[in-house]
Amino acid sequence: MLAALGLLTIVALSAAIISRKMSPLVALIVIPIVAALVGGFGLKTGVFIMGFPVSPLTPATFLLVGLADLELGEHQKFTAPFLLGASVAMTLACVLFGVFPL
Repeated sequence: MLAALGLLTIVALSAAIISRKMSPLVALIVIPIVAALVGGFGLKTGVFIMGFPVSPLTPATFLLVGLADLELGEHQKFTAPFLLGASVAMTLACVLFGVFPL
């Protein structure tokens, strides 16, 4: 159940941002909160929001994008379909191998 909810959250985020129905900032705030509430986390949703710091890989991303003389938006537009495909493939593999029970 949780794997399906995560996959639906990723699909909803991608669809909202790519179709320009929501700005990326609003989509990245609203959709995960709604997904956490739908998943039954209730008041524990605040722990997810405040509990995770910025990834230690963030500076490396900015460094590599700067060295490649690209804008971050260009990088994200190019890599988003590949990352979405990889996320879907890994989620399906985990479901098939029983890592994520349904």
